[in-house]
Amino acid sequence: AGEEAEGGKAELGVEQQLSSERRRAQSEAGKQKREHGNKGRTPWNKGKKMSEETKEKIRQATIQAMQNPELRDKLRAYAKNQKQTDSTRERISRGVRNVSRRKRGVAEVNRARGERAGEGAAGTATFAGGSGLVTFGSHAKAQFKH
Repeated sequence: AGEEAEGGKAELGVEQQLSSERRRAQSEAGKQKREHGNKGRTPWNKGKKMSEETKEKIRQATIQAMQNPELRDKLRAYAKNQKQTDSTRERISRGVRNVSRRKRGVAEVNRARGERAGEGAAGTATFAGGSGLVTFGSHAKAQFKH
């Protein structure tokens, strides 16, 4: 129906272009219907556990797919366009400030304990819940002197 272009590909005729645009519009309408029609329904696989074999297959397929630079660029571009909401930014900021405050507090305690240096060792530990003070008894002091 289309004629050959210089590049070797057939150009779409007017009828084909209209047909393509109609299909695109219909598919968008269908997409909207599916989204709203499934709202509130429980997925068939909710609560089902994946077998270790299935998880490994997914893991390997993901590793393989991520070898493709085009896919990585596409994902990177998508992530770059995603903006955090103000509330999300505030939560992250608040969490960072809290960890910083805790670390400063622990550092002050460590400095104060440094004045009592002969009593044992003390240090700061960072973990999933934040940071905290770690102390060792006087017996630990002897172990650290090698």
